Amino acid sequence: TDVSLSVALLDERVTPDSVGAVSSRLTRWSTRFRVRHAFDDRTRFSHIVFWRPSATAIDRFVVQSSTELAVGLTGHTAITLTLLDNYDSEAVERGARGYNDGQLLLGLMASW
Repeated sequence: TDVSLSVALLDERVTPDSVGAVSSRLTRWSTRFRVRHAFDDRTRFSHIVFWRPSATAIDRFVVQSSTELAVGLTGHTAITLTLLDNYDSEAVERGARGYNDGQLLLGLMASW
């Protein structure tokens, strides 16, 4: 089992393509929590969460998470089940239907 926590400071700048539009800048904190665990030689689990609040307003934030289970089929292939979720505290104010955006993915992974 591998567990880690990291913190960083990010500076983002958005420059619009249209003439005369105003560019914007956002400074965010970024905190990442990660857990990885191998149940056996064929079965692995991982979970990663990013929490990115604005450096000046902690109630403005984005949370991104990814949870994955991989089960080996052969020595070089595995089937994966992944749950991705994004939460944006300002999404509705920008016109989105909700704050969450999630995906459930089924995949086949090959390594060589």
